[in-house]
Amino acid sequence: MIRVNGFSTERFLNLVAREGVFLRCVVCKGSAVEFCAAPHTLDILRRCAEKTGCSLQVLRSVGMPKKIGRLRRRWALTAGACCFLLGWYALSCFVWTVRVEGNETIPTEAILEGCSSLGLAPGTLRKQIDAEAVKDGLLLQFEQAAWVSVAIEGTQAEVKVAERIDSPPVLQEEPQQVIASQDGLILQVTAQRGTPLVKAGDVVKAGDVLIDAAMQIEGETEQKTQYTAAEGAVYAKTWQDFSVQVPFAYEQKEYGKTETFYRLQIGSLQLDLGSTGKNTLTEEYVKWKKYLSIGDFSLPIGISFLQGRTITLQNAVRSAEEAKTEAEALLWEAAMDSLGVHDSLMDISIDYVDNIDGISATAQATFIRRIDTRVKYEINGRDAEDGTDGTDDTDS
Repeated sequence: MIRVNGFSTERFLNLVAREGVFLRCVVCKGSAVEFCAAPHTLDILRRCAEKTGCSLQVLRSVGMPKKIGRLRRRWALTAGACCFLLGWYALSCFVWTVRVEGNETIPTEAILEGCSSLGLAPGTLRKQIDAEAVKDGLLLQFEQAAWVSVAIEGTQAEVKVAERIDSPPVLQEEPQQVIASQDGLILQVTAQRGTPLVKAGDVVKAGDVLIDAAMQIEGETEQKTQYTAAEGAVYAKTWQDFSVQVPFAYEQKEYGKTETFYRLQIGSLQLDLGSTGKNTLTEEYVKWKKYLSIGDFSLPIGISFLQGRTITLQNAVRSAEEAKTEAEALLWEAAMDSLGVHDSLMDISIDYVDNIDGISATAQATFIRRIDTRVKYEINGRDAEDGTDGTDDTDS
């Protein structure tokens, strides 16, 4: 903003117009004129003011040139801004994230390792990555991959995988029979294929045949034997013994005051902060841990929040009742750990024996278990895949 004051302001404006200087926001204030003009025309305006006998005063300077001029005096701020722009440009020249899509059976970790071996990994210069070579390499490494594409967008690389769809194999099952995996009292028999040989209420031993592979087929003139892959579910009541020893004297853990502190890690260097008794802690665990990273590229700088406490062992003595309670808990835990997917625990009976130094406990647990196991059926004589029993039925 410029102010020109004098008795010849009209002559000044005519002379400025003759010089081709463009004035903006012209306002007349009495004998003075205020206007805006480009900074590079200031010398022309001053010469015109001298010729017309007017005084010229610069009220204020605005615009980008003025701001740049201020930054010249703040060299640290200017240098920081330049370093930031250079750093931002340098970081944009690298790939920091590798994303994998479309894989179902091929592990993502395996694909990322394959990409890394082919030169595509977080922290790699974009110009050094050959997307076609990475694609061809992945197709050679993974036979399950039918199609692979590698695209680099900005600082992110995207790997898309289409897997082969294999046709299901044709199963040619050989004759099998179902036997008992352990002793038990049969509760339920469900035969999907084959001939059941036991029923509810039967007592079986391990190895007894539960569902036979031989099936009697009624023909037009005679009965024939056909063999199949027997299959079914057999549930039985079973029993299992457990035992445990619980001493009266034992070592009891006593926990001290919990300490919380931070741990700064730079490479292999660790520095604990905020705890006065760090060296006396006998147990510590990490609540959370964070590392500095750029995309998928982790920097060797991190901080952890930990809690720790001291643990001391003190000699203690249980009473007989406390020992029995501990033995019962251990026996129940052992019985529950022995359960399979289809099993359930019905009951458990415990007997205790008092010793000088502790309690001996034995238990018998009652389970409902699935005891069917499929094994190969051995056929005597001729192979019965033709649906016969291996005997010659022709008349002699």
